[in-house]
Amino acid sequence: MGNRGLDCRYARPHDSFEWRQVFRTTKRCIMMLTKQDYLEKRVKAQQSFFSQKAANNKKKYYIASLTKLGISLLITVISSFESGDSPTALIVSILSAFTAFAEGILLLCKYNENWIVYRMTSENIKREEFLFKAQAGEYYGLDENYAYNLFVQNIESIIQCSNKQWESVYKNGKEK
Repeated sequence: MGNRGLDCRYARPHDSFEWRQVFRTTKRCIMMLTKQDYLEKRVKAQQSFFSQKAANNKKKYYIASLTKLGISLLITVISSFESGDSPTALIVSILSAFTAFAEGILLLCKYNENWIVYRMTSENIKREEFLFKAQAGEYYGLDENYAYNLFVQNIESIIQCSNKQWESVYKNGKEK
């Protein structure tokens, strides 16, 4: 069974392919990789991807949340000075609109939910790699090939689970 021009680094479940197609592609690629290649090209790449996505979503979540908080506080302070038809009322209205916009961005983009899913996946991949390398947990006392096959299955399961969680976050948001 040949490579058929597939580059294993790009056979990721978070691409736009259906999971089954990606898994078949990934499975073919994994079969061609040595243990070291799998650890470096798949596990490290996936862990890095999820870690970067987690950090990026955390940053966006904090920026949007702090912006919303700051504007909300500004509205309170400004509105306490004056009321009625004045420039202050216009400023309060504009700031209120920005607050609603920031809240809308948080709800639409789901930075907090994404951050949690990506961080959990990254940490689960790290944990699984540690257990495998230390021959601990379910890898303790196993034949090297069996342990490696179990490790690959566990990593792919973690990634698949992450994809389902990510999909669930967005499906739940659309149904409300």
